[in-house]
Amino acid sequence: MNYLVFRNDGIGDLIVTSRVFELIKISNLNNKVYLVCSNRNLKYALELKNSGFVDKIINSDDFNYGLFKNLRLIINLRQLKPDISLIYKIN
Repeated sequence: MNYLVFRNDGIGDLIVTSRVFELIKISNLNNKVYLVCSNRNLKYALELKNSGFVDKIINSDDFNYGLFKNLRLIINLRQLKPDISLIYKIN
């Protein structure tokens, strides 16, 4: 299964939810985890990727320029074909 996880707020929030990534991977090693993060928590997101808990990182701040930023982000995320999306950011 492909999991798309939104956690583009502070680093502490990503740390708190990092156990979710581990459990997804432990439940099935074939699961793919795609993380949408921001510059605020990119450093820890890279640590999660290096540890094997995240397969791909999408930095939402890379899409923060131009009129169609949200559209470009949506197009990029749809290409991942997620089965399940987990949104841990309220806004």
